[in-house]
Amino acid sequence: MKNEKGSALFYGAVAITVVALLFCVYYIIPGIYHIPVPAYAEPTKVHYKYIAVFGGIAVLGIIGALLVRLRGSMKSSQSDRISLKEEQSALMRDR
Repeated sequence: MKNEKGSALFYGAVAITVVALLFCVYYIIPGIYHIPVPAYAEPTKVHYKYIAVFGGIAVLGIIGALLVRLRGSMKSSQSDRISLKEEQSALMRDR
């Protein structure tokens, strides 16, 4: 319960990454009708601009998920160090 925000951000970043990768694959496949393309573009061709945009979003999602996971592990290790210091100071006072 103490790390709900971090895990929600992590799973959100993973979900964004998966959706962006699905759109990348969708726009890579030639010969199918790609719905949201401009009127002047041919809807059945490969659309490299959309592949680049959604690929970039996927990369940002991966980086975001890694940063959230790293930040969460750093916080837990920092709290472990603080509790260890508190235990050591309590032992020194009890002497």
